[in-house]
Amino acid sequence: MIFRIIFNVDLETQEESLKQVKTSILEGSSKWSAKIALTVICAQGLIAKDKTGKSDPYVTAQVGKMKKRTRTIHQELNPVWNEKFFLYVYNFSFSFFFLK
Repeated sequence: MIFRIIFNVDLETQEESLKQVKTSILEGSSKWSAKIALTVICAQGLIAKDKTGKSDPYVTAQVGKMKKRTRTIHQELNPVWNEKFFLYVYNFSFSFFFLK
């Protein structure tokens, strides 16, 4: 109702638009995109993987075929990155979101 008032759309037009959107989604033909903002802040208490008793951690984030990676922080079990990434997603490419 608020949508109709703000955008001055009559009930019949709104219902028809919603019907078209539902049909597009069910048929998989809707065209959408999204911009995901991801901030990698830190990790704590990582398991040592090097012979020195430390690790060289980094984070990889992947959505569909788009992949982003933080810088490697050497010899650290409690790394702080504070890195921000933008991942762009489209309905035809969105299949998973993976953090490693």
